[in-house]
Amino acid sequence: MTFRNNLYAYRPLDLILRPRVVILMYHSIADNFRDPHAVRPDDFAAHMAAIASAGIPVIPLQSAVQNRYAGHAIVLTFDDAYRDFLHNAAPVLRKHGFPATVFAPTGLLGGRAVWDTYDTSKPLMDWDELTEVSRCGFTVGSHTVSHTRLTDCDSRQIHEELASSLDALLTRIPNAIRALSYPGGYCGQREMAAVKQAAYTCAVTVTSRLGNYSWTNPYALHRRKWR
Repeated sequence: MTFRNNLYAYRPLDLILRPRVVILMYHSIADNFRDPHAVRPDDFAAHMAAIASAGIPVIPLQSAVQNRYAGHAIVLTFDDAYRDFLHNAAPVLRKHGFPATVFAPTGLLGGRAVWDTYDTSKPLMDWDELTEVSRCGFTVGSHTVSHTRLTDCDSRQIHEELASSLDALLTRIPNAIRALSYPGGYCGQREMAAVKQAAYTCAVTVTSRLGNYSWTNPYALHRRKWR
């Protein structure tokens, strides 16, 4: 199958059409009919092959932030630290030499996706597995402590969710970065200010068709799904 046909089959829309930094968002990489956010492993492999065939640079999240989102590149992110990342995503990423960031809810590691509306049985990595992710060259960021909606928290709770999670990651994970993924994408000016105050350098939201440019707020970075 040619790259043009890959484009047609998987429809990454304008990923290659406009010069900007696009942050792709993934969750579980698994055959799970109960989870509409899950991406089948074969489809994920096809996504990565299409990016590689197009010759679009895939860069670390922190590089995109440091360079003010200059140029045309893709950043790969994975929310929730699902165990299937190790088995179904990491080997494909390593095959292509692609960097990626995993966002982990630190207080739930080793458990299951108890917050999830669709499937609460999905297993999360434990600390040893998350350390292995780091050893494989991938970076790890925060998804708060308990995957709670920060917009539902008072100021004290927000600080605890942000500070405790980041402290745990910086203490235990070699490649931890000061980046946050807002659980559910729920954030406003209050939450963004709290993230900055907690010494994070950036934060990502959920699905948006917008790219990221030099004027993009680093505490409200746009992400999108493949389709």
